[in-house]
Amino acid sequence: MDTAFKALNDPGRRRLLDELFVRDGQTLGELCAYLPEMTRFGVMNHLGVLEQAELIGFLNRYHNNIADAGIPSSGTAEHFDTIENFCT
Repeated sequence: MDTAFKALNDPGRRRLLDELFVRDGQTLGELCAYLPEMTRFGVMNHLGVLEQAELIGFLNRYHNNIADAGIPSSGTAEHFDTIENFCT
């Protein structure tokens, strides 16, 4: 759970996660548009941190990696329940 809090500590990562919850299944190019001040490599690093925290996953469709916040992983629901309880 500590990994999830560390991942959510950065406003850029929170923005990416928010955009994935609005519309799942976005490519790296689409996600880069939300953080124009950041390089493509920087966005990839942020997505990697979110994936390590099991907050997102990646699907491979037609040779494109698609970021997806809807991929269930062990403990993700507990992360969000804890975060929701902490924030309210």
